[in-house]
Amino acid sequence: MQRFFGEFENEESVIGAFEIPDHELEDAEIIVALYSCEDYSGSALVLFRRGGQLFEVHGSHCSCNGLEGQWEPEPTSEADLWRELKNGAWDDFEGAMIPAVFAAIWGINADGAHSFS
Repeated sequence: MQRFFGEFENEESVIGAFEIPDHELEDAEIIVALYSCEDYSGSALVLFRRGGQLFEVHGSHCSCNGLEGQWEPEPTSEADLWRELKNGAWDDFEGAMIPAVFAAIWGINADGAHSFS
């Protein structure tokens, strides 16, 4: 299943865009990373797991800067991610990464093989 979307092509492109040291993602599994750019402004979201803990990183920029200096992982949980998804927090990403999150975290496909309340 695809894990990198938009301007992110692989782990190296995440490291480059945020200008973080290579070792920052050591022992981490990127679940999904999306970087959407339009008219020189952009939004990014990286969801990763390290040591059994989920983290998310958000970044955005206007035309004068990029994502550099915005790498600030925040602990999250499956319940938090589900709540964000239901409340439209990822609407900027046009649903591109939602199937990847469903598959990676909840082990289900985008057809809704499992339902949540």
